[in-house]
Amino acid sequence: SDELKEVSDIPRILAKIATNKCNPRDLINLSNSLLVLPKIKKLVSKSKPILKVISKSTNTRKVCKEINRIIIDDPPLKLHKGGFIKQGVSKKLDKLRSISDNANKWLVDFQENQKIKTGINSLKISYNKVFGYYIDVTKTHLDKVPSTYIRKQTLTNSERYFTEELKEYEEKILSSSEKTILLENSIFEKLVETILNNVKTIQNNSNIIAQLDIISSHAVTARTNNYIKPKIIDKSTKFVVKKSKHPVIENLLPPGEKFISNDIDLDNNKKQIAIITGPNMAGKSTFLRQVGLIAILGQIGSYVPAKSAEISIIDQLFTRVGASDNLAGGESTFL
Repeated sequence: SDELKEVSDIPRILAKIATNKCNPRDLINLSNSLLVLPKIKKLVSKSKPILKVISKSTNTRKVCKEINRIIIDDPPLKLHKGGFIKQGVSKKLDKLRSISDNANKWLVDFQENQKIKTGINSLKISYNKVFGYYIDVTKTHLDKVPSTYIRKQTLTNSERYFTEELKEYEEKILSSSEKTILLENSIFEKLVETILNNVKTIQNNSNIIAQLDIISSHAVTARTNNYIKPKIIDKSTKFVVKKSKHPVIENLLPPGEKFISNDIDLDNNKKQIAIITGPNMAGKSTFLRQVGLIAILGQIGSYVPAKSAEISIIDQLFTRVGASDNLAGGESTFL
């Protein structure tokens, strides 16, 4: 179903969480995946067998609610830059963010005030990782530079300065950015702990989603390819299949080319061996494989590609094929 397409690889996400290698997006994907179960339950409310499978699930809504309360809907992949915790989760975090958010306004206002005080219209406030924030003044206006300016760097066409006020604000901005990231990571770590405390219920629901995925996949395949329900008889010694087909090769044939179906009639008491003969590329390997696949498909709960099938319980399947077999490409070797 479309709901199952929303499901991520939950065991993989849990492994990343357990080994401390997860990122904010993993947690959102985990929540979205777990919330699929209640949606499916509503869709299959009239199907008792599927409801029986879902009934074994445990409630993980609290974990999902906590993830969605803390992490933004479309978070970044990296932890080291922050920006993934929602507004309102922590008052301290919100306060630190407001300092960073107001930094641009403060710098613009500071720049305008310095232009007015010095009379230097081309004065600019800039930033780089090596020197931090600085006041850039072209050499034509050096005579207007006030004594409160402290030289930082000399360039060919300009001089770079700072003031005590600018330096203090720079420390405040950089400190708030660093604290913001540390606090976001701390909140994230606590959330990860909450998830790990609920790992058993999450794994249980993950297994149920996997079962629903298998059931759904088998149902879609059976309906799309017109498969039939095999009869599996516990005490039978028969393996009788009418008009069997290979589930993969049948769908890979070029347009207009039909797959030739085959029968097989074996009985452990009367007819234990079937000898398959024919020239090269006649389909012997394909026939052998399709019989094996029908046995496996039938016993894992799938419908099978045939007109009818009555099979006994099979506990072992042996086959020997050529090393360079490529049946899907129409190539085979001796068997």
